[in-house]
Amino acid sequence: MLLCAVLAYSVFLCTRGLSQDSLWVDEAESSINALTILQHGVPTSEYLGLPIFENAYTHPWPESAEYEFRDSSYSQRGLAVYHGWLPLYSIAGSFALAGVYPDEIDAGLKVHHSLQEVRQRILSARMPAVLFGMVFLVGIFFAARELYGIDAGWAVLAAAAVNKTTITFARQARYYTATLALSVLASLMLCHMLKRGRYRDFIFGALCFVGLFHTHLIAFVSLCLVAVLAAPFLCRHPGAAPKLAVFSGILALGTVPWLLLTGFFSAIPDLPKARSLLSWEEIFRYPAERLLFVFLAALTLGLLLAIWFWGKQISDGLKRPFLGRRWAFLILAAWAILAFAIFIWMSPAASYFHSRITLVVMVPALLFGALMCAAFARLIAPRHSVPFAVFLILLIPWAGGRQIGWWQWQGNQNQRLEELIDTLRSLEINPGTRLYADGGNSLILRFCTGLAIQSVMPVRKSFLDSYPGEIMILEGPRYEWLEPIEIRNALMDRGMLSEAAAVNERISRDLYEYQIRTGLSRRVNEVQPPPKTVPDYFGELIPQMLRKTEGKVALQLEDSGNPIFKGYATPDHNSLWQIFFYRFVNPEFRIGAHLNYAERARHGHAHIWPGGWVLIYCPPL
Repeated sequence: MLLCAVLAYSVFLCTRGLSQDSLWVDEAESSINALTILQHGVPTSEYLGLPIFENAYTHPWPESAEYEFRDSSYSQRGLAVYHGWLPLYSIAGSFALAGVYPDEIDAGLKVHHSLQEVRQRILSARMPAVLFGMVFLVGIFFAARELYGIDAGWAVLAAAAVNKTTITFARQARYYTATLALSVLASLMLCHMLKRGRYRDFIFGALCFVGLFHTHLIAFVSLCLVAVLAAPFLCRHPGAAPKLAVFSGILALGTVPWLLLTGFFSAIPDLPKARSLLSWEEIFRYPAERLLFVFLAALTLGLLLAIWFWGKQISDGLKRPFLGRRWAFLILAAWAILAFAIFIWMSPAASYFHSRITLVVMVPALLFGALMCAAFARLIAPRHSVPFAVFLILLIPWAGGRQIGWWQWQGNQNQRLEELIDTLRSLEINPGTRLYADGGNSLILRFCTGLAIQSVMPVRKSFLDSYPGEIMILEGPRYEWLEPIEIRNALMDRGMLSEAAAVNERISRDLYEYQIRTGLSRRVNEVQPPPKTVPDYFGELIPQMLRKTEGKVALQLEDSGNPIFKGYATPDHNSLWQIFFYRFVNPEFRIGAHLNYAERARHGHAHIWPGGWVLIYCPPL
């Protein structure tokens, strides 16, 4: 009953406002991949008649008159190879059950879905992540119990169920919780193989490893190396050779044909790796930011080694919690270190984020932490080791400044997106019009609206300059808004008390529009709607808006840990996306005045839409 209660609480945290949280570009990418599965049976490189662009540009596409680059997430056979297929099929299954079907290309160029349908599509895309999250919780509970005991099981369940990171992973239509779930299941079966060595343990273990391969390649390689380290102990079982042969055979059958048939080897190995951009300081920044956890793990391992080499000089009471379980501590520590090192070595630059390092080290780190807390709980309060272990494992992240126990839902985060969709719904779009969006917004809009909206970034400048028909380009919100309280405080600091008293939400929108209009007036022939009279102090507030935006972008980059942006200025959200996609193809010659649609836009006009979006309309040549 207690296990069910913990799972129910975790489900509540993971699903609260799930359909109203903003859909971001990577989720839209996975969702579109899932829709192509419903169309073709496999995840392909096209949707609504357009190539899918989701990665940094590295592969030229000389055969295409329209596109300068081919997306590196897909092989030349047109199949997705950058991400594992198992999470994509789970999203496709969720769509099929919820009645969400692929959109059809139509000549009318109208938005296909109501706002209620958009929310349903978002909810359906995210539900598999919630379910994988529950599998992860149950699996890690039994894995810790198997490795050490019931106190470790309850400790790890408590930590995983209320951890902000695991809740965040479970609220996204991505491969994150599937990776956690398959990592736990594969490690649990490896434990059974070590302890029991039955044929069924090897068979189910191989199937779990295959599932992990089709979910997250780096997590799979890490656990395979752990299995190699454990191989001498596996060989102690009677009939070990045929059992290992069965395990290896299933593993080969479940992976090698996919690698050959999809064209994986011709698409992925030559992608730029993050390690070429990282300094040693940046590599070790991740563990340095988690110094308390690293220190406690090192302390525990030091105690284990002391028991190993100087056991006779150590009291039996101190040794007892670790005797017979040293192998579990050591193998979990080795797994976490290997996962970290392999991520640094293998991760493409476009995928190097600290949150994704967490993804591959979280399972061994949580299990090690649970065993460590249970061991010390048995030392301190042997009769009450379960509650004391739970207390210790919740105390550690709290002491390290991590949020646990609650998910602070921010209300409807889709407001700006929904305002844009409503505006698009009322727009008359003529047949033959090319629809584009900047950054990753094209994938979000293509999934939510059913319109054939393409990313403008990989398109050839020569194509945009010479296309005879109409072109519409949507630019996402560029700056951070100044909230009314920020404007009010700024005016009060200047002694403008009467102006400060009159500040409201409308002033925030007008200030944002004022800055957008100032930039657009230098790029296009005309800006709509016509300018309105604004207070004289707006010009004084613009530097504060720009500083806020630059600080927000800098904080995002700092949190991400991605070196792909090193050496380039990212003063606003649009420049961030431009550097990300163009990083390896001379971005300095592709942004600002060199933007591929800059010349075509110069003869068009721009419409400032609600939510900070801008539509640049380029009339026929």
